[in-house]
Amino acid sequence: MKQKDVPVLQYPWPYEIGPFSQLFYEEQNDWIDTDYVFMSEITRTKYKKHGLVEAASFMFRQPIQKNI
Repeated sequence: MKQKDVPVLQYPWPYEIGPFSQLFYEEQNDWIDTDYVFMSEITRTKYKKHGLVEAASFMFRQPIQKNI
């Protein structure tokens, strides 16, 4: 079966990264280094390179404001 061309996804919101995305990376690395100590250092380094926090930096582009 031959794959047909799949259109590129177009989202209705702008493609922007939140201004605090670097904080997500720092938190992720802290989390991996403290909660995953049962893994080897090499494995933890690989986990840090996955970039799982990039999704969060796109979802939370602006600080959440609460209406008080």
